[in-house]
Amino acid sequence: MNYPPLHQTDECLLLLKTLHCFIQAARHYFNFFFKILIEIGFKQSPADPCLFLFKNDMGIMLVIVYVDDVGLAYSSYALVEFLFNQLKKRKINYTVEHDLTDYLSCEIPFNKSRTKAWLGQPHLIKKLLTLFADKISHLKNYATPGTPGQTIS
Repeated sequence: MNYPPLHQTDECLLLLKTLHCFIQAARHYFNFFFKILIEIGFKQSPADPCLFLFKNDMGIMLVIVYVDDVGLAYSSYALVEFLFNQLKKRKINYTVEHDLTDYLSCEIPFNKSRTKAWLGQPHLIKKLLTLFADKISHLKNYATPGTPGQTIS
């Protein structure tokens, strides 16, 4: 097979279109979806740029976006229908996972009524504790991680 000649080390190629699985594609998709959420009326959280909030008389909805994985938390299913209708109007295809128990390597156990959930990575924490126990044993423990003083409402 004949391959094209190698380029000089200081040369690069300009992509005219984003390609799936490339860093540029993830950024491009986030910007695309960000614009849609803002257009619909979502507000970006000051605590996390991947978290979006929507509030109206039907309730509240949180949307977390990581590349092309989107997670929803909502107080009323009417808000979900509203979001899905808005996405359909824009010809956005999506897949719904109803029994979400894992999101981006985070475990998500729900209570029996599915009104509360815990989100965490205990398997990673155990691994880190094993690897770095001697380096972190003197550090202060916090009940909840996050940016002090930041809220999502």
